[in-house]
Amino acid sequence: MEPDIRKIVISVEEIYREGEGKLSRPQRVAAAMAVVKNPFAGKYSKDITVLSNEFSTSLGPKLAKLAADALGTKPMVFGKAALVGLDGEVQHGSAIIHTRLFGDALRKVANGHAVVPGAEKRATAGSSLDIALKSAVDNGTLADSLPDCYYSFEVRVSDAPRDDEIVVIAAVGDGPRPDPRKS
Repeated sequence: MEPDIRKIVISVEEIYREGEGKLSRPQRVAAAMAVVKNPFAGKYSKDITVLSNEFSTSLGPKLAKLAADALGTKPMVFGKAALVGLDGEVQHGSAIIHTRLFGDALRKVANGHAVVPGAEKRATAGSSLDIALKSAVDNGTLADSLPDCYYSFEVRVSDAPRDDEIVVIAAVGDGPRPDPRKS
């Protein structure tokens, strides 16, 4: 079963200033968001593998490419998220984004190898979601981490998710947190 996509929304920010500090170059962050019908909204099902198989297979590569294309520069950080409408379960969104294939699609566009951070929640239409971003080449240990590349990007779709929908999101950015400093 292919996901029933109502619409795709692309959000791009180009940041020139963080607080009072002007950046040496504009920093870009982009998110591609697919608003899809949740086939399990309003009912319980033990088997939701269609989400982790067909939905993830279709949406992961599509959204990763759209986000990278919208970014227009080399992705250095990435993240993924799902916002589930009120008649669904958080597990429905998790089943789509927490697959090897969805993560591999983001790793491919960013030429990375790190685990892709994820965020998910259930909410009403127009709710915002903060997507955790981290370095695409983070090795996953404290000694090897790139703390300047840990930050978040807020997204929302004004009319989604409806109660029977899921907003599935892939995000990329072209640099560390804007104006990172020693603290």
